[in-house]
Amino acid sequence: MYIQQNPLFSFNELMSFQPKSRLELIFSKIDFTPALAALPKASVFGPNGYSQQALLLALIAKVILQIPTLSALVKQLRENILLRFACGFDLIGHTPSIATFSRFYARITAAEAMDAFFHSLVSKGLTADVIHKQIAAIDSSSIESYEHYRKRPEDGSHAAWGHKRDSKGRPYDWYGYKLHLSIDAESGLPMAYTVTPANTADSEQAIPLMERMPFQPDYYCMDKGYDVTKLYQAVNDLGSQAIIPLNRRNEKTPPAGMNEKH
Repeated sequence: MYIQQNPLFSFNELMSFQPKSRLELIFSKIDFTPALAALPKASVFGPNGYSQQALLLALIAKVILQIPTLSALVKQLRENILLRFACGFDLIGHTPSIATFSRFYARITAAEAMDAFFHSLVSKGLTADVIHKQIAAIDSSSIESYEHYRKRPEDGSHAAWGHKRDSKGRPYDWYGYKLHLSIDAESGLPMAYTVTPANTADSEQAIPLMERMPFQPDYYCMDKGYDVTKLYQAVNDLGSQAIIPLNRRNEKTPPAGMNEKH
């Protein structure tokens, strides 16, 4: 007769003997307190829910591991005990549903929790001299959306069709949003961002990005899509200098005291 013996070590003890995964190493180096502090406190009534930190880590793991959808994330959490362990969920029992993640995502969006998290990381990067203050680059990136095509109020908050050219000059279209970023040119780390529908012109978001910067660099570098007179003036007013290729199809008179070279 076979008698199953009790294990000598718990799962947590066994994991402590293993080298940490990439996900665990990333999580161990980041302070998630600012994001969690911005969230409303969980209700003390009703059945016990999932840890807000575990839900947050799972959403961040989705990005790091390039898990394409919430449905795929839920499946991985259900089948991958190591992923559940890294995020901090119970190793047995139920895992969060798509609806749970959707409600949590709505809460962190409404509370601007990720904005607080982002600004805390930028502050740490500056303190540690990882982010430098000489050159900032501004550009945008496409974000595809799975929103349904239906009539929506024109309030500038919904997905739209966008058009850009890739790094090789080839045109492409997508439906969704644009992520506008100002990054430190030396480290490649972001310092300010905005998100708009995909049909928003890149140049319209450059000034809002500069206003969100924690400091003003010596130079702002942008592509010729940002060759707009008011943008040169705004950069000059901030005490910085714009480095932008001229768009010959849309030549204009430079601001007072400047020419096409300076």
